[in-house]
Amino acid sequence: MSMNQASILLSSGPTCPACNLTLGAASIQTQLEVQIRSAVAKYYEGWVVCDDPACGYETRSMRMYGWRCGAPGGCKGRVQFKYGDTELYTQLRYFATLFDVEKISKAAQGNARKGEHSLMQPIDQERCLTLLDAEEIEAIIVKNHEFLRMMSKTVDKYMEQCGRCWVNLGALFSSMNL
Repeated sequence: MSMNQASILLSSGPTCPACNLTLGAASIQTQLEVQIRSAVAKYYEGWVVCDDPACGYETRSMRMYGWRCGAPGGCKGRVQFKYGDTELYTQLRYFATLFDVEKISKAAQGNARKGEHSLMQPIDQERCLTLLDAEEIEAIIVKNHEFLRMMSKTVDKYMEQCGRCWVNLGALFSSMNL
């Protein structure tokens, strides 16, 4: 329910903004999984790039000397991951927020308090979209709760595998004597 573009989630279910046909939940879930797997695959490709703008060396192999650039010609730059764990985690969190019922509800209530429920937003030159008020958004959430829950579970499945979500407190406090 972005303010930058038309929402595809209507009371009738997920709907194509171009042709107004109802989209199948399984189709959207499959598309979401493809996007997530693509991000995970990009992370596991392991590309590293030199931080020196004059060099720009990219490789998938690490040098014996660690993070130093391995470009021919003796570049003194350092390599860093092109798509690292931080970017992957950020992408997964973004997908999670798209289907977070509580966040959508809070955003709708916040917009209603600010008086933004009657704004007009141009989509193209011929038509305008009226932003929904908080009650309409709550009704859409209630009608699509199962869809949102299913999509959240899809994202959560990958979030649980992400190492950035977990903190090993035993290892963190192992040096402390209690």
